[in-house]
Amino acid sequence: MQFRYTLPEGDVTVEVTPGESGYTVTILRPDQEPAVYQVDAPAPEHGRLTLRFPDRRLRAYVARAGSTRFVALDGHTWRLEPPQPRRRQSEAAGGQLAAAMPGKVLDVLVAAGQEIEAGAPLVILEAMKMELRMAAPAAGRVAGVHVRPGDIVMQGQPLIDLEAIP
Repeated sequence: MQFRYTLPEGDVTVEVTPGESGYTVTILRPDQEPAVYQVDAPAPEHGRLTLRFPDRRLRAYVARAGSTRFVALDGHTWRLEPPQPRRRQSEAAGGQLAAAMPGKVLDVLVAAGQEIEAGAPLVILEAMKMELRMAAPAAGRVAGVHVRPGDIVMQGQPLIDLEAIP
């Protein structure tokens, strides 16, 4: 899975790849070499997460306010905010609604042929233990539905086909 965050020092991309004994975490910062870590992270308890590296253990504390996460780790606190999905010009006149980040489809709120208003919720995704409501970028009609509840989707995967109403 890949996550992008905006931090005071710039945009950061974090790639998390599950492995046999934990995760490989790669941190990508502009103009720097990638930092790669092998991490074991048992299930969190009440906002506390123990990160086990081959040579040390760290305790992280995580709190959230809406979609914003605050992470205190090793003497530093970071405010992590998911990126806002960018809407393409073509979406206003139809096109596809795509997943903003990897996640699980919790609910599909529309059906093919249904007319929708701008801002109407179409799909609810669960990503990083938060719910994302994927909304219609413009008024139109649902031309097709590509997902159903329980599906796992990747970032950029088409969810709903939209068409403009003449």
